[in-house]
Amino acid sequence: MQLGSLLTAEFLGRRKRFLADVRCKGESFTAHLANTGSMKSLLGKGSSAFLSLSNNPTRKYPYSLEILKLASGAFACVNTARANSIVAEALAQGKIEGIPIGSKILSESVVDPHTRLDFKVILPNQSITWIEVKNITLRATDEPLALFPDAVSDRALKHLQVLSALKKQGERACILYLINRTDVHCFDIAKEIDPAYAAGVEMAKSNGVEFLIYQTAIFEVNGIWNIEIARKLPWKQ
Repeated sequence: MQLGSLLTAEFLGRRKRFLADVRCKGESFTAHLANTGSMKSLLGKGSSAFLSLSNNPTRKYPYSLEILKLASGAFACVNTARANSIVAEALAQGKIEGIPIGSKILSESVVDPHTRLDFKVILPNQSITWIEVKNITLRATDEPLALFPDAVSDRALKHLQVLSALKKQGERACILYLINRTDVHCFDIAKEIDPAYAAGVEMAKSNGVEFLIYQTAIFEVNGIWNIEIARKLPWKQ
């Protein structure tokens, strides 16, 4: 997906969870930060920030933080609101395993009165695939390994249970881990952060839930920033 032209600034830090302080051309200001996660491994010094400008003139914080360029040179998309749009584009382009071009893609689909999943995909043969997306930017401290979750997540565990039930009903059920940073080479569950989720993953696997792992490319061409699914990543061996 295209983000358009972004303002480059120095990243000063995160504040009050949904705010980011930045400096551009000697002027410090605050931008909106659409990220509910802990942002562990992203808040070190020396990062550059790339910000989009809202077309809403009454918004309190006109700029939104989209991308960080870390001191290492790696990029990470920190606007978690972008994740489903990135995946929707990839689904429409036939980039996701088992989803051919021409499938009907339904977003925020109702499973029951209490549960929605990110995508319900109706294939040309009328079979159904359910997909729940998890946006991932956590990196291990000692190796190029992406990890999820970055905090205890009862909601993520519930999604595993819902997908297991759908699989038992005969429908395809998938978790799609979207690795939204460029400096990792494989993926694993953060067992030490959330042991219950790790156990839930093993149970979901035994129930036939599929786990799809894709990494994005984050790049700029002629002043226009792009984020797109680029490749599959393996589990850590």
